[in-house]
Amino acid sequence: MRESKHVVIVGAGPGGTVLSYLLAKAGIRTTLIERHHDFSREFRGEVLMPGGLEPLDQIGLWEDLEKVPHVKLDRINMFINQRHAVSLEMRDNTYSRYKPRWISQPDFLEMLVEKSAQYPNFTFLRGRRVRDLVRKNNRVAGVLTDNTNSA
Repeated sequence: MRESKHVVIVGAGPGGTVLSYLLAKAGIRTTLIERHHDFSREFRGEVLMPGGLEPLDQIGLWEDLEKVPHVKLDRINMFINQRHAVSLEMRDNTYSRYKPRWISQPDFLEMLVEKSAQYPNFTFLRGRRVRDLVRKNNRVAGVLTDNTNSA
């Protein structure tokens, strides 16, 4: 008997949404659970550096990423105790394609969820808190959310 795979990812931050996309694209049944109803969170990072942009290009999301509103950064100024401490200039010849950019994290995450939703094996549950793990035969076999549905 062949065991079917079903992956549940708790948390739709950048890591969870990218992983969900990759798993769904690979044909694995994937459920992404997020406790918030939208992506306007209390804490988030909104600058993507070259080390984060290149992998998105490698997994085929570059064109979609370019469509998300963003600003390519020319300079970053750092202030400590309200005093200018350092400036970093972002030259095109240093970064080429992967120049650091400010990007709206909510828009970025929505794009990733939309890309994942193109696959019929992907499910996204918004506004759900995971309350407990479901265990079977000494393994985690699922989760219980605040509305008592399991995934």
